[in-house]
Amino acid sequence: MSSSAPLHDPVQAAFDKAIWEFKTGLKNEVLYREILSTTSADQVYDLTDKLQAEQIKTGKLRNLAKLKPYLERLQGYYGAIDAFVQAKPDVLALIWGPIKLLVQWASTLATSLDALINTTAEIGLLLPEFGLATKLFERNDMIRELLALFFQDILDFYLVSLKFFSMPRFKAFFEALWPKKKQQIDSVINRIARHATMLRNEVRLEHIQEEHHARAREMEHFENLERSTRRTEYRVLETSMAPTFYDTKLDNVRGRLCGGTGIWLLNDSHIRKWLNATEDSPKIIWLRGIPGAGKTFLAACVIDGIRSSNSSRNRVVFSFLSHALQHSTLALSVLHSLIFQLARDDSTLQDVVCEVSRETLSSDRAAATDVLIKILACSGPVHIVIDGLDEIDETERVLLLQEMLRVSERCEETRILISSRAEHDLGTLLKPVSTEIRVDTRNTDSIQTYVTSRYCDWAQSRGFGSEEEREIIELLSPIAGRAKGDLYSQSPYYAAFIKEPRLMDWQSGMFMYAQLILRSLEFLDTIDEVRDELKVLPTDLNDAYGRIFLRINKRLPDFARYKARRILGWVGCSPVPMTIQELEQALSIRAGDYRQIPKGYSALNLVRLCGPVVEVLDDEVQFVHFTAKEYFFSRDVADSLDISHYTLSLANCCLTYLCQAHHDPAIDRNQLEIHLINGVYRFHHYAAGIWLRLVEIYFRSNKIDDASPECSQLLGLLRRTSHFRVNGDHVPPSDEVEFSGLKPFQDKFPEIYRLLSHEARFCQKSELGLFKLGTGSWETSDPLTLRHISASLHEILDKMAYTLFGHGAHIQLQEKCHCDAIKLNYGTRPFKCPYWLAIRAQQHVGKYSRLDAKCFRGVFVEVLMSDKSVALYNHIEAIAVFVYLRVANKTRSSIEAMHPQIVSATRGRPQSERILITLWRKLNDMGFVPRKHFGTGLQSVAATTCSITLASELLDLGADLEYQSNRYQARPLQRAAQQDTEEAAKFMRLLLYRGAKPEIKYQKQRAKREDGRMEYVPTPVKISEEVGTKGISKWLKKSWEDLVAEATEARINSDNPPIPED
Repeated sequence: MSSSAPLHDPVQAAFDKAIWEFKTGLKNEVLYREILSTTSADQVYDLTDKLQAEQIKTGKLRNLAKLKPYLERLQGYYGAIDAFVQAKPDVLALIWGPIKLLVQWASTLATSLDALINTTAEIGLLLPEFGLATKLFERNDMIRELLALFFQDILDFYLVSLKFFSMPRFKAFFEALWPKKKQQIDSVINRIARHATMLRNEVRLEHIQEEHHARAREMEHFENLERSTRRTEYRVLETSMAPTFYDTKLDNVRGRLCGGTGIWLLNDSHIRKWLNATEDSPKIIWLRGIPGAGKTFLAACVIDGIRSSNSSRNRVVFSFLSHALQHSTLALSVLHSLIFQLARDDSTLQDVVCEVSRETLSSDRAAATDVLIKILACSGPVHIVIDGLDEIDETERVLLLQEMLRVSERCEETRILISSRAEHDLGTLLKPVSTEIRVDTRNTDSIQTYVTSRYCDWAQSRGFGSEEEREIIELLSPIAGRAKGDLYSQSPYYAAFIKEPRLMDWQSGMFMYAQLILRSLEFLDTIDEVRDELKVLPTDLNDAYGRIFLRINKRLPDFARYKARRILGWVGCSPVPMTIQELEQALSIRAGDYRQIPKGYSALNLVRLCGPVVEVLDDEVQFVHFTAKEYFFSRDVADSLDISHYTLSLANCCLTYLCQAHHDPAIDRNQLEIHLINGVYRFHHYAAGIWLRLVEIYFRSNKIDDASPECSQLLGLLRRTSHFRVNGDHVPPSDEVEFSGLKPFQDKFPEIYRLLSHEARFCQKSELGLFKLGTGSWETSDPLTLRHISASLHEILDKMAYTLFGHGAHIQLQEKCHCDAIKLNYGTRPFKCPYWLAIRAQQHVGKYSRLDAKCFRGVFVEVLMSDKSVALYNHIEAIAVFVYLRVANKTRSSIEAMHPQIVSATRGRPQSERILITLWRKLNDMGFVPRKHFGTGLQSVAATTCSITLASELLDLGADLEYQSNRYQARPLQRAAQQDTEEAAKFMRLLLYRGAKPEIKYQKQRAKREDGRMEYVPTPVKISEEVGTKGISKWLKKSWEDLVAEATEARINSDNPPIPED
């Protein structure tokens, strides 16, 4: 052994560096200490002997003898470093400790043990016989350098393997992920082979230095390639599946919640056990109740309750199913949503999802359930919330429920909540396996809270006098129903106006009942109108609907009544929701008028016409509740709506529109652009995409009746379509496929049947992704010219660069801007297709060479706030990179991607946070952002959302905890301290645990009047004086001083201490 070592020994430094890299990469102090507890080869041999004996008993013998060459070479290696290097005790432990743990962990799964044995045997054969080599190199200093290289190789192998086998559920992951991990290990094995060759040949210092550099390059290349490949595979799959994410729906529901809603449910003993996912907790909760009882609001409360628990057991995925999409919501599409919600923030789960082919996942419901079960098994405790199961098609809801029951049976740590009415088919499946919680018998307090809150908001906006308010409150008091208190008792201010409220029993638990009455107040302006409306309250929900319907049928003028009934009829019969812009234009179409050019914007006041039974959410018109549709279309109601009549009426409207001159395939391009700007094509996407479905739906339940004027009109429109909208280049398919919904036409109207069947076949293939607009063979496969109009409209909008770059782009390019007209006529998403513009823009990026990142900010914010943000970002990412490549100052413009406005757009949207993180990583991988400048992003997060997810990512990317752009700017910790919110409190705790310095004083610019002038004087400030630190105890249950002391102690014990859970 060497008798002495130089003051600075580069070889020893290489060993120390390898140990530091290993420990840093492991990111697990407890595991590292466990590794150090193994100090000799004997401990490894003892373990293998024990395992061999156990396997002999069980008859499951594995070939552990294959480990012998590897262990023998390691012994020779340690002898070599003991002879040539002044080795520290940690080196010995790091040679033997990891392999002992790996064998121990892998032994729990036969296939994993085999894989580990085979891999170590392969490495063992490559490692040289160090005893012989050291004799050859006895007088060569290079042996010490080579031994350091081998030490790095061995630790690289251990690090990859330990991180894989230390995953809590590696057994579930093994088949899917081991092949990719083996590729990473193979790169280490290749280095070992090179280094073994160097040990056997003459080697110089420059060779060894080059190997150090090569190792660094290979590791970085492999990590980048693996990350990029995984992201690409997953992104392509997610885009092709186009799963629905329900975060926007959750935000909408959350925005209508009143304080205190759902507290009774979260305190329920069954729900509390279910939330904790203990062994004795119910696996399935059935939240059931009468229609309109507030089940959706309670489901949102449960989701928020899980998310706000800040626990390791707080993973939740959910779906809000709606009657408005009952025809298009399939059990398979809900399964897709749950799968991609789980995988969207977990790269390991993404690998598992990508193991399944797109064709299988898109068409096989059982296979999709198997994927869901697999990733749930890999995820630990997960809560699944499905609201509105009773609102989708009866067949699909039973199929979905059967799959969820299979999930519950197979996944021990998964908890499911189903919210629905007590429908017979659902009850038959759920009652034997679920714990029921009845909503409408227990939600009176929540209804009372809602009534109080909404009334207060409305009354303050009206400015009534005290006497009038007292009278209104007295009239409203029956809404509290059987509640323990009344409207006035919840508010001391309003309690002063009333002495003895009158009480009336009504249908208990009807949240929708209270909502309808309170929303109806919005139409009333005078105290007399309020008095007349509330003097006799509806007895139940149907009575409330009845009053609204009576007003439409008896009190509106004839033209308004006709329009209101058409609105209700079309909204109720449409297989997909119509946007407000589409509905406005549809109402203006005169059936059979082929000369009409329906242009111009109209401000349709839906609520004034139809009352509070319809609403517009994200531009889409829908009933406030499915019970409204059931009432208006019920045959037991006088003057009810006939769904067949309005289906036929809407089909005639669509076909008339498509047969008008603006859809002539020979239309002049300039005229097409003028029509587009003037709003003529507002109804295009809906009419072109839905007319066939409306025809099919109508003739499923109705015969072809030539004597009926409307049916006769439809037949004439179909003939006209087949004559004037047929595609001359269409090549009919060689194989004929029958469509049952079209059979009534087959014998009597063969020409119409050919048109309908060819269109149905094309639509069917398009849904499977076999045709894409503007590409491939779609032009000869498309039987009609309608899609040619669609393609032309897309190209014109592309030329206008609408949405992508907005007004700023037109100003920079000195073009005429039509953005306002397009938005007014078509909404924020022209033709409901968020992808085409991004795809086209990538083909014409040269036009936008003068655009900068500030110009791009608007579209990026729009993407982040979209309900299809993930799929849309997948299409515009290339444009984002293009914009950053084109700008003159890359560093400054990349910081623009961390602007507070962009960060703020992710608030309450986990999928948008993931998108932003993806962009940041992309910029980092491309070297656009110096690591210290990620501090600007940390500043933005501190000033806006205080998101733990975003902050953690920025810190991992190298953000400076103490970043300041100038000496007067507050650091991130100080900026967060200026907010007294729960998010800010948790954000400050994160920064303290990551090493932020709370004791640093900083300066604020404070206004001071001097000689009649306002001056800003820098004033020293302590962080403990800020509002956020003063109020932190109400969020974290500890004072600021205690939090600082706790974080300081945690960092003394660990470089990367875990953040405590609440």
